[in-house]
Amino acid sequence: MKTTVQISNRLGGSLTLTLHCKSKNNDLAKVTKWEVYVVVISLFVHLAASRVESIFGEGRTVKITNKLGGGLKLTLHCKSKDDDLGVQTLAPDSSWSFKFKPAFFGTTLFFCNFDWGGESHWFDIYDDDRDRVSDNQCYLCSWNINRSYPCRFDESTNRFDLCYDWNKGRKVEITNKLGGGLTLTLHCKSKDDDLDVQTLAPDSSWSFKFSPAVLKTTLFFCNFTWGGESHWFDIYDDNRDGDGRDFPCYLCRWNINRSHPCRADTNRFVKQCYDWNKTRVHVVVIFLLIQIVLFQVETIASNVHPNIFTRKSMVRITNRLGDGSTLNLHCKSPDDDLGLKILATNNSWSFTFRPNIWGNTFFTCHFTWPRGHSTVNTLRYI
Repeated sequence: MKTTVQISNRLGGSLTLTLHCKSKNNDLAKVTKWEVYVVVISLFVHLAASRVESIFGEGRTVKITNKLGGGLKLTLHCKSKDDDLGVQTLAPDSSWSFKFKPAFFGTTLFFCNFDWGGESHWFDIYDDDRDRVSDNQCYLCSWNINRSYPCRFDESTNRFDLCYDWNKGRKVEITNKLGGGLTLTLHCKSKDDDLDVQTLAPDSSWSFKFSPAVLKTTLFFCNFTWGGESHWFDIYDDNRDGDGRDFPCYLCRWNINRSHPCRADTNRFVKQCYDWNKTRVHVVVIFLLIQIVLFQVETIASNVHPNIFTRKSMVRITNRLGDGSTLNLHCKSPDDDLGLKILATNNSWSFTFRPNIWGNTFFTCHFTWPRGHSTVNTLRYI
């Protein structure tokens, strides 16, 4: 469809009107009268986009107020997938706010870490599903941060009574602080999850989220390599970082330096540094019965009772490295961690277990010894 624009000189007084019309792509001074037809598709698109923006893209403001009480200062750090809003510090009863426009498809999420007096929590301070789509949507989203939970202002009651629990999960953030322009390569795992290899440029960060196990047995370990060096470290250990420990964390920030990994607070100031784990992780899976170069693992299985439900098996491992080398080993199954063992030359260590009735019991042992050798052997019971 085309639209015709007709312009008439109604100035009067015999005045001549001079005009010059243009569009983005056409200069109408160069065409004849009958060609003066303006295609207004672009205008319609602009108007439609403006209408969509007015309906779906109205700005939002999030306001956060320190209501901890007791004269406590509140330190907070808010982020979205694309934006880092920096660290803020709020005196008692003071506030800080930020503005944004939600994404068209309703996927906007801002989360904040809150620290005070040795405590640390994090919370989704703006979630499209809760604050825009639900019955309790907000344009000015005002939050009071209390010690027990965050509470949002409810316009229907005129009170801060929309209270929520802190996020239950944990977040681990790792930053390359090696210096010297070195790139950091890391690979993090737990018993059940492999988080893949990540590469960090100097001063850049990578993070992952998870929910700790109810029994407080969660452990994530990472291998770090740079410039010919390789170390590994338990980046999250419930025994160190979980609730009730000396240094619990919900946002667990780690600065990786050449000498050691250091956990930092919200301001990225170092709180505690740790030694690297003593053995290296180079995962090479080699099944039982394959002869390992330079050493031999002897496995003895003995049935002590013919009944399949009471039968036990024993695995004995002997250090046959030679040259007086010490053998470090660490054996696990999906359900049991047998701990780190150290065997002098010709010394042995053994463990017993009861195979499950499905016939798929297996233990994995990680072996390390001097000169940087390392391997993993899977002991499968069939």
